[in-house]
Amino acid sequence: MRQSTLQFKKFQVSKIFSSVLLTLLAGCEMLSPQDFQELPEGSLVYLNKTETAFVMAAPEQCPQAIHKVFFDFQSPFGHHKGSLAPSPDGTSTQVVIDDQTITVPEAPLFDQNDVASICAEKSSLSTAVSEKNLDQKFFHILQSAAPSCTFKFELHGMTCELKSYSAYKSAILLKDLEKKLFRFRQRHPYLLARKVALANKLQKVSVSNNDEAVKELCEISKLSKNIELPQAMTTEAWRNTVCNSPANSEPRKKALAATFYETYQALNELLAIFKKTKTGVLTIRIPRDKAPAKDYWVSIEPKALDLDSPKTKTCYWHPLYKDSNDLILHSNLVDTEERNTVCPEPTAEQSASSIEHLSRHITYNVCSETAFAISNGRGKILALPKGTYNYHMKQHYGLFSTKLKPKDQDKISSEGSFNWSRRRPYPTIKKF
Repeated sequence: MRQSTLQFKKFQVSKIFSSVLLTLLAGCEMLSPQDFQELPEGSLVYLNKTETAFVMAAPEQCPQAIHKVFFDFQSPFGHHKGSLAPSPDGTSTQVVIDDQTITVPEAPLFDQNDVASICAEKSSLSTAVSEKNLDQKFFHILQSAAPSCTFKFELHGMTCELKSYSAYKSAILLKDLEKKLFRFRQRHPYLLARKVALANKLQKVSVSNNDEAVKELCEISKLSKNIELPQAMTTEAWRNTVCNSPANSEPRKKALAATFYETYQALNELLAIFKKTKTGVLTIRIPRDKAPAKDYWVSIEPKALDLDSPKTKTCYWHPLYKDSNDLILHSNLVDTEERNTVCPEPTAEQSASSIEHLSRHITYNVCSETAFAISNGRGKILALPKGTYNYHMKQHYGLFSTKLKPKDQDKISSEGSFNWSRRRPYPTIKKF
């Protein structure tokens, strides 16, 4: 028994009718998202000014046959394929985009009236989708699954438009970023300052779309670690689109503009957290009879930051982010609204992993230092977000430690945690 499918694609009317005439003679069981040359016997073709919809339904299978909808669309970051299908209980819709499944609490595209209307017209070669308002319902379902997109039908097919700023507004917002960074505190976190500098370069490149400037930006991306780049510039989709697009192409320009929007939103949130960091002193005061050395190398990482209700689950689609941790990070920093979606509750392990990933990202971006040398009896001035931190401490051998071969008994280290929550914290490490 055939399954029916519906597919949206822009076509010339002459090609459609020639295709229909050919397929009356020969049929196929399945329809590829990009192969519109063959349709099964008994297919219905729906036409309006903006899209073409193919409903695969053998006459004897109506109304049970109308089951699944395939679609494809363009975003600034490439071509994407997807499908809609009713959930098993028939009360919601499962949306699949680029192999990522999102369940939205929206009624399936075809209700009983739609099915009855389609089946009653199965002998007709064409009718208008707009007469049944299926295009509006279709967009509403997609918008629920991909809230970052604004879906439209264009001359070349369906598109997902991402948010961006005008050249004038992006320049003003960039100055605001720099002001927040450089006027708040004299000592700036390296990663945060570097990302603001890259945002400056990104804004200028997005306005000019100059080929040499784009190549320079791509080279920086290639030679940098992901933690040193704005999150939007770390993905494979970004590198494929921006760095491999033809010179001065419109898709590349849109991708750069969308990247600056995402970068500004994330950095603006990180700068807000940076302004809430607490400056204090971490002191090492180990008794001499228990101290194995005079100098130590200390590294710290977050154990539990005081975050305001962080999101630990996501169930929406974004053209830049495929990994769940990237989506959760994006959701927390850019505050994407997960509207009209049914998110499965994460396990305790998944939730803990998400919080850890978010805490590490925030700490490494807004802390003054997370690794440093310190002598016993001395203090180190730090600026950290409120929370609890784990520390790892080992003997430090000085600037030329790579030339020294420490003895086995010198390889000992110490671990513990300290709290950083008072107005001016002064935690002290007293044990090794």
